[in-house]
Amino acid sequence: MLVLWYEPEDFAVILAERKGYWLLKTAYLLQGHRKKTFAMERDEYWRTRNG
Repeated sequence: MLVLWYEPEDFAVILAERKGYWLLKTAYLLQGHRKKTFAMERDEYWRTRNG
């Protein structure tokens, strides 16, 4: 799975990997608490990945 977040427009796209291509799973506008949660999850991911 690949998550793309275009922060200037608060828009997220989720892609699922298939054999030889990527499939759009969902896309949505991030608003309110979901935007904060998205940011916290991203920051935590990079913190754990980079040690």
